[in-house]
Amino acid sequence: AETSDAAMSEPAKPDRTQPEESAAPPSTRVLAPEASASPAMPKRPSMPPQTYTTIALLGSSLKVSLEVLCASLRRGGERRAEVRAATQRGSPAHLMIGPIRLDVASDAQSLARQTLEDAAAQSFDWPDALAVAGTHAAQVSFTTTVPSYERTGEASRDAVLRAHLQAHAALAEFAPVIGAYYPASG
Repeated sequence: AETSDAAMSEPAKPDRTQPEESAAPPSTRVLAPEASASPAMPKRPSMPPQTYTTIALLGSSLKVSLEVLCASLRRGGERRAEVRAATQRGSPAHLMIGPIRLDVASDAQSLARQTLEDAAAQSFDWPDALAVAGTHAAQVSFTTTVPSYERTGEASRDAVLRAHLQAHAALAEFAPVIGAYYPASG
């Protein structure tokens, strides 16, 4: 195995930090890549589940129907979206997009003025953010949960963010959305 690895690797060059006569022989340098190139790399453990919430600000109060939102998600291209009935007493019905659980909650109250002011201070490219967001009459929150985050695939952070963006777009299809608030952004 050592000769085949040596044939595929570049010729060893002497270490320029030491005189050439004390440089390590080429055969010891060939062994280092062989040790790290194992065919079965151990899989890194998945990260613990976390929830992520975004809030759509509405110009008027609206009770969101999961069936209508699901149909809008499907029209928008998310064919895996489906409504799941409440599983336990007190556990609300929700949407599933692959392994991502999407809880949707309508609230006929406005966000606190201080919360809006803090968020608007972060909206550098929308100078009228506070004036517009201050007129909202209700909100719809989207909270996602996955069993565990993976580095890539259906349970990655990218997939969770995409689910939120799709949910906001689907809601905007039939509701008077005037802004979005991302509580985790600071």
